[in-house]
Amino acid sequence: KKKKLKETTLGKQRQTKQNAQKIEHAKHRYIGHTNKKAQQRDKETHIITAGLTRNHVKLTPKNKQSRPRTRTSS
Repeated sequence: KKKKLKETTLGKQRQTKQNAQKIEHAKHRYIGHTNKKAQQRDKETHIITAGLTRNHVKLTPKNKQSRPRTRTSS
């Protein structure tokens, strides 16, 4: 019998590592502002939500409507 426990924990580790990477990328994506207040707001709101998937990153445009990010071809 194969042990499935190790596989699942490994998968979990890999997922969290990927999420951490995505958060890192999101940091660079959002902190492009010259405005210090806007920078601070981005740090508080976006980076926390940006971790999970690229499609569900919260964007707040100038009209303050947040919408899920559309898939970008990469």
